[in-house]
Parts: sequence; C-alpha cells; structure tokens
Amino acid sequence: MQRPSPAPALALALVAITLLLAPACSRLPGFHDTNHQLEIAKKREAAGDLPGAITAYEGALGDHPRAPEIHYRLAQIHADQKKDPVAAMHHFQRTLELAPEGPYARESRDYIAKEGHNRLVAKLGQGLPLTQTEAANL
Repeated sequence: MQRPSPAPALALALVAITLLLAPACSRLPGFHDTNHQLEIAKKREAAGDLPGAITAYEGALGDHPRAPEIHYRLAQIHADQKKDPVAAMHHFQRTLELAPEGPYARESRDYIAKEGHNRLVAKLGQGLPLTQTEAANL
C-alpha cells in the first residue's frame, strides 16, 4: 500500500502559518503603513512640528511616490510655512501630474500660475543661488 504524499498537508500548514503571521508584519521594524504615516504627519503638522511632518510625509511618499495627496500636503508646507517656492513648485507639479483632475488640481494650478512664479522670481531677484536640488526640481 502506497503512503499519501505529505506535500498537500505541508502546503496547507504553510498557508495557515502565513495567514496567522501576516498581521504581525505591520509591527516589524522598518514596515511602513502609509495611512499611519499620514496620520502622524498630519498630527505633527497641526502641532507645528514642520520638520517632523515633512519627515513623516516623505516617509509615506517613499512607499507611495504616486500619491497626489502626499505631494499636495508637502507643497502646502513648503509654500505656506517654509516659504520655499522651489520645493512647493515641485510638489504642486507632481500633484498635477499624478491627478490632473483630482481634488487638489485647481489649487495646485493656481499656485504654479501665480504665487509660485512670483515667489521664485523674488527669491532669484534677491541674488539667492539655487542649490543643485532646487534647480533639478524646476
């Protein structure tokens, strides 16, 4: 009499173990939950911790570089609080590239057409040099 192969039982056991351990992955160091990152970023921004907010938004962006909301929020921080028109223009432009008809499109277009241009000209008119990163973002 031939014994049944252990392969189906082994495969079933591996699937069961994987399903049991999968929720624990989000608690592993280095695992990024984008929604959690966004919530942290929003809380830090609301608390006035701009460096912390930017770090958290950029962490979320590292996982989802094609997320228009993250680019938009970074653009707002750079435009309004940091007064960095080059970084703001870059993120507003990415917002438009990713979602040209999305909820942030009109405001992004307005900034690029008006505010961004004026602030960029003002910065350059003061003789302030652009860094290589700023020039690349244009």
